[in-house]
Amino acid sequence: MPGAYLWGWDATNEVWVKCVVNADGKLIINPTGFLENPPTEDESTKAPTSEWAFDHNANPSAHHAKYTDAESRAAINNILNSSGVLQDIFQCNRQVLNQVENLNMSGQQDGSAVGGQFYEGSSVRYKMWGKKADGTYGNLRFYLYTNGAYYEVVTTRNFPTSLAANLENPPTEDVSNKAPTSEWAFDHDADAAAHHAKYTDAEALAAPSNNTLTLTTGTYVAQSVNGKSIVWLNTSGGNIQLDGLADGYNGQIIRFVRTAATNSVILIDSSVAGGVDEEFYTKTGGDETNAAGGYGGFIAVHLAGKWYVDHDIT
Repeated sequence: MPGAYLWGWDATNEVWVKCVVNADGKLIINPTGFLENPPTEDESTKAPTSEWAFDHNANPSAHHAKYTDAESRAAINNILNSSGVLQDIFQCNRQVLNQVENLNMSGQQDGSAVGGQFYEGSSVRYKMWGKKADGTYGNLRFYLYTNGAYYEVVTTRNFPTSLAANLENPPTEDVSNKAPTSEWAFDHDADAAAHHAKYTDAEALAAPSNNTLTLTTGTYVAQSVNGKSIVWLNTSGGNIQLDGLADGYNGQIIRFVRTAATNSVILIDSSVAGGVDEEFYTKTGGDETNAAGGYGGFIAVHLAGKWYVDHDIT
């Protein structure tokens, strides 16, 4: 008798093909088209095989009672309570806390706290604040424990006071934990007398010849010798009489040297001429004369307003 055929479309080869049946006329279907083992995440067009379902059902470790909240907290040693509040030490085991934006700390039960927040922009920085129990902000101060005591960390707030305690004017010999003030440094830098090139050996030897005075004929009372090292005595025009000097300083040494052999040099001992001169103390204790006919000279040293002559000039 005439029969009907069941055809199916072969999408791969794009042709119609006859469907296959068994001897009883039942349609033969490939189960892999809708069954799989194991199942696949997000697969909505297939089902797991009975084999997989049987094995899964027989696996005791695949099924257990859901953890209670208490059991979950107990699994981490109850370091958190039911409100998520830390109850014990949170041990980081030398690991890093990443992506922390805010950090609030409190050592009081009254609500006062210290907090901070990280900022990122042109530079990374951490901003901290102190908050009182009433919610208002207060001054935040840091102290570091060093050598048995706590020391406050210097900030822009307390820097002026801290700096002032470590400055002095003028500076002090052997003080190594302070610095001179800018005022002292400015005045010192502006003081021309405080700065000069170091003398060379040759300059030091030549220095006396750069500070000389020449005396000629006449009598000299309270003659200024400020800064002088050598006094030239030119007797070519007549005698030179030295009654006393002025403006000397303790330790000053002057060499008196004749530059002419004519006439005499007269040195007056203990003169009080005018009552203002720095008198000579001669070797003999009396007036001395270096007569015409030779050159020579003598040395005088100043001490306490007197000039002590080193030898007899006669």
